[in-house]
Amino acid sequence: MIYDTLNNLPNYLGVSDNLDTVIEYIMARDITTLPAGRTRIDGDKAVVTVSTVTPQTSDKALFQRHDNHITLETDLDGSELFEVSLAELTPTKPTDEAADTTVGTAGTSIAGMLCEDASSNSLGLFLHFYGPKLNDELFYLVLQNFRSMLRLPGVMVKGAGKDLWIRIGKKAQAQGIGLKELAAVLSARIQEEFPEIESVQACFLRGQGPIYKQLDQVSEVFYQNSEKLKAKVWEDRGFNFKDCHVLGHCGKCADKKLCANVRRIGRLSEAHRINQ
Repeated sequence: MIYDTLNNLPNYLGVSDNLDTVIEYIMARDITTLPAGRTRIDGDKAVVTVSTVTPQTSDKALFQRHDNHITLETDLDGSELFEVSLAELTPTKPTDEAADTTVGTAGTSIAGMLCEDASSNSLGLFLHFYGPKLNDELFYLVLQNFRSMLRLPGVMVKGAGKDLWIRIGKKAQAQGIGLKELAAVLSARIQEEFPEIESVQACFLRGQGPIYKQLDQVSEVFYQNSEKLKAKVWEDRGFNFKDCHVLGHCGKCADKKLCANVRRIGRLSEAHRINQ
């Protein structure tokens, strides 16, 4: 998959004759004025389709694979997250030969934002927490789990490494959910999940101000350090995650839930012992 902006479309001329036809068609007109439905540019070889869709949450949307044609997609209004599978597709039903579409599930994926319109902003998250019993293991677990703690009805959260994407649906916004509310939810859930953390400050930074730029500059160093921390934590557990068949990516491991429950019980027992 190629992820780029429409401004760079001319860079892809020459990849395919049919793709050239579509690119030249798009470049020659205002695509926001295209009529709804299918517009045939060159018979069945090059077709433009304008349709209205309602984005689904990732647990309801299946991956799609096309074997005989290329799709070029953008949002004319609004914005949405997309996911790209990094693993082999497992079909959930037979291929629709007429539509050249196979749908199914896959293990690992990465996400991005489709059509970063005026309502989309660069986003940064700063987390600061305090407790007398903090350690590398605890810090690593927070890094592993904070994205799932941001999820609410109508809020989609994706990302990996140092990347974070958040989409707040219109219904959620109408209910008063914004970044400030998400920060409060994240703080409360971290303290609930990790009793050793006595206080949490969560702050979202939006836009391209000086503080955001400063945070963006250190994010790469932070990510590299977090990867080193990951290796150290697994080493302290007595295990080299590089020997793991999923290379330390717990999200792909069938025992993830069991391991998480065991560690959680251990942390709660330790916290209870300290309180006693």
